[in-house]
Amino acid sequence: MDRRAFVTLIAGTCLLEPLAVRAQQSGKVFRIGLLVPRTEPERADQIALESLRTGLRDLGWVEGKNLVIETRWAGVNPQRQRELAAELKALPVALILALGTTAIRAARDGAPGLPIVMISAGDPMGAGVRGHPGPAGWRPDRHFVGGRRGSC
Repeated sequence: MDRRAFVTLIAGTCLLEPLAVRAQQSGKVFRIGLLVPRTEPERADQIALESLRTGLRDLGWVEGKNLVIETRWAGVNPQRQRELAAELKALPVALILALGTTAIRAARDGAPGLPIVMISAGDPMGAGVRGHPGPAGWRPDRHFVGGRRGSC
């Protein structure tokens, strides 16, 4: 091996190694909660969950490797939904994905201070589940409706 090839090999290794390390993540497992207002999964739920897993996998988050999705099938009882939201917070999860307005309210009330991602919120303004507290008070969150970005 000549000197130029050796220097190129060393320089290439030095430049590419940080990318490989970053791709491996730090070994930390990211845990999210999913609160669903049904007692058992329906076919549409299974399809949506697989789409969620695929999207997260495309971003480098692989369930069983660096991601855990804690799913709670809460049924329609708001008290039970709040209890399961509190259970998710105690695990602890980094955030809760809440499906539907009742689950969103339950996550807000049962797991205060935890970020909530609203899924299928028909009227978050009317339901009183908009925005989040920040240093300057309540700030509206962003949402996407029909491919357009707005704020609630």
